[in-house]
Amino acid sequence: MAIPEAILSFLHPGLALAAVLVAALPVVLHLLLRRPKVTAWPSTMLLQRALDRMRRRRTLDRWLLLALRTLALLLIGLGMSGPFVGASEAGPGARRLWIVIDDGATSAERLPSGGTSLDRSIREAVRRVDQLHEGDQAAVAVAGRPSRVLVQPTTDLQRVRRAVQDLVPRAVPTDLPGAMALTPPVPEDTMPVDVLLASGWRRGTIRGSEAALGSLTQSMGRVRWIATTPLEISADNRRLARAQVDRTVAQSLDPRERILKVQVARTGARSATTDAIRVALPTGEVINQTPLAWSADTEEMESVIDLRQTDAGAATVSMPPDAQPLDDACAVTWEPQPVPRVWLVGRSANEETVDRTSATTWILRAIESTGLNPLVVDPASLALRSQGGADAIVVGRPDLIDAAGWAWLSRFLSDGGTLLLMPAAERAEQPWLVDASRSLRVDLAACGSVADATDQLSPRQPRTELLSLLGAEVDQLAEPVSVSRRLDLKPLSASGEVILRFDDGAPAMIMLREASTSGTLLMMAMPPDLSWTDLPLKPLMVPLMQETVRAGMSMSANRRRLMVAQVASLGPSASGGLLIPATSTMGPSIEIDGEGRSRSVLPSPGLWKLRKQDGSEAWYAVRLDPADADIGTLSRSDLLSWEQALGEWTWSDEPVMPSDGTTRTESPWTWSLVLIGLLCLLIETPWSRRGSPRRTMEAVGA
Repeated sequence: MAIPEAILSFLHPGLALAAVLVAALPVVLHLLLRRPKVTAWPSTMLLQRALDRMRRRRTLDRWLLLALRTLALLLIGLGMSGPFVGASEAGPGARRLWIVIDDGATSAERLPSGGTSLDRSIREAVRRVDQLHEGDQAAVAVAGRPSRVLVQPTTDLQRVRRAVQDLVPRAVPTDLPGAMALTPPVPEDTMPVDVLLASGWRRGTIRGSEAALGSLTQSMGRVRWIATTPLEISADNRRLARAQVDRTVAQSLDPRERILKVQVARTGARSATTDAIRVALPTGEVINQTPLAWSADTEEMESVIDLRQTDAGAATVSMPPDAQPLDDACAVTWEPQPVPRVWLVGRSANEETVDRTSATTWILRAIESTGLNPLVVDPASLALRSQGGADAIVVGRPDLIDAAGWAWLSRFLSDGGTLLLMPAAERAEQPWLVDASRSLRVDLAACGSVADATDQLSPRQPRTELLSLLGAEVDQLAEPVSVSRRLDLKPLSASGEVILRFDDGAPAMIMLREASTSGTLLMMAMPPDLSWTDLPLKPLMVPLMQETVRAGMSMSANRRRLMVAQVASLGPSASGGLLIPATSTMGPSIEIDGEGRSRSVLPSPGLWKLRKQDGSEAWYAVRLDPADADIGTLSRSDLLSWEQALGEWTWSDEPVMPSDGTTRTESPWTWSLVLIGLLCLLIETPWSRRGSPRRTMEAVGA
């Protein structure tokens, strides 16, 4: 490469500058130490002509000596500073810097020194960009889920700098492996690439992450990983660990009775202080403000807030912002309908006596006694009814439901409904299990067949959320219930939970909650029919049916919470609808496709309103998992697995490798400059002694 086409730089720029300053010393001394003006004297006038000739010759010698001394110092100093020649155009020899910057939830942490953790990462990224030269390339990817590339590799460094400086923290999980997977492979014929991982490295940063390092892991020898140092400060932080609308025992008398349970946890300093929990409606109206008094040794607190004053169906719970503002607020929703709409799918016998009463009739009597107003629906007409007419459905005759009816129930369950299935009392075989398994996408076909049994419910029942209001009373209520026939429910899926248990340990009632649906599916091993069990005549019958309906609905409502940065699955009835944020700052509205899923991920937490095609509306709470915003400290040893997987790893506070990772080649002038400088000194030494006065003894000897 020719000299005019090259950019000369140095491994040690400071040493090069010092060499220039030292090389200037001989010039300065030459100018300052000029000989004084000689005054003419009569006795020396005869020698003036000879002295003039000698002076002209000595002046030339002095300028040559000055040039040799200056050149020697300059060449030796520049040679020792390590000159490099860098490419002036982008190509195989240009330096490449890929910036992966964390703009997820943990980057919103407020630092005691001012600014946020993201501001710290931005400063480091900008500093690295400023070290690049014209013709070098840089690119930017962000790790907030969904991770994406902001700037493709480019030589426009100003564009890269602006893209980094415009970043703001986002209330989404961090996905560093996903962002690193977006990095392009490094060809073998190019120089190494620097990858800067700019993050505060908090616990939420690497939560659930594995070192899935993308295509760059295939080029270990050509990649140099640089990471910002983990933040070591332990921040004082309070977070909303849980906020959920629950029911109370009084709800059986007052259907408007609702309570909001808020659990708050804190880390860091444990001083005595006071906080306040605020509950606001989507309109912004504050309906409750409850104080929280922390003692010095308290780490967690729970507050119970009455929600009887509103039927809005949605609210925002918040606390004063602290070191991590993104875990100080969350949205909650609940069913605004005070009285559940319950459908009983079955048929009543023409002539019923006590010993010939159908399961549908027993369930109808039990639910009516609790103040609910159930509706009996014939199985043949189920598929003809519109969605949204029921909150809970109890199926007493599943054998009479056709394929269209099972498809209707599948949509009902996907939309967040509560569905209770039980065997058909009139049949020994249960072929409907195959159709139900196929339509509801749960493992019901393997439950087995009906078998005669002489058994009873266990006096020690499991403690579950569904029957939580019954507490220990469920043991006393279940103990006298006996069973003569039952369905084998042993094969349970991973999501299955036993609600009631027989004395031999087999499940009598199970709950299946699949991740793909927001509804609640329950199944009993026996119908409330006297030919199967004496349950209809026992005290357990009424509270069991009531809690199955009410608690199932409450659990389904809580499962309607959606997670930020994920696609919302809202069920078939939402197809063609629109998901609208409560505030414009949360992002644009999102369309719902024909299968009831949002066409894009949910960009921010908060309250979102679903507006369906039929004009009906429903609130949904979108939340950020508090664990994704966890700003607990990490040590460098906690990141050891990352270092081992990535290979060569450098922290930003460690000494930078020679050439600062640039792709420049060492100039052949490195040693040539030093040798030429030494040669100048060798010439200067004898030359400077020429014409110097000799010592007296040497003169006498001559």
